Amino acid sequence: MPHIEIIFKQLQTINTDLIKAKQELKNFENAMQKIRNEIDKIIDKIDSELLETEDELVPQKRRRYARYDRSVSINRKIEALEVCDSIIKQIKTRFTFTGHLIAAALFMKEDFIEYQKYFPDQLLSDTVNAYQFIEKIVLKQNCKYFTKEKSCKPFLCYH
Repeated sequence: MPHIEIIFKQLQTINTDLIKAKQELKNFENAMQKIRNEIDKIIDKIDSELLETEDELVPQKRRRYARYDRSVSINRKIEALEVCDSIIKQIKTRFTFTGHLIAAALFMKEDFIEYQKYFPDQLLSDTVNAYQFIEKIVLKQNCKYFTKEKSCKPFLCYH
């Protein structure tokens, strides 16, 4: 499914923030819901194409035995709806926690230079709320130390 590849690509970009991630997830869910709502049309189109193919390929004498079974179509619809429901449910359960995006934003190496002048206290608070086992004061001190320590500067790519 191309939609799954698209959502993973969008969520794994370095500039993904919490709001963008939630919007992309909502867009994906809406796209899946649209596909789910069109399942009847999709299956009916497949069935009509199968019947046309059957009429062309099956000799006249064998047609009454080889007639397409309508229960197969019903089963196909049920299975397609289950797949769509399963994908929507998995997306909702796997991506409900987006706190790691907040924490990742706190540790962007490009921003460490700015931490010497201005430290993002709101981002720090959001990170601590997402990961309640983290001590706010210790994390802030470590981030500030990391920017000042000369041995860490090669990792931050600035001199």
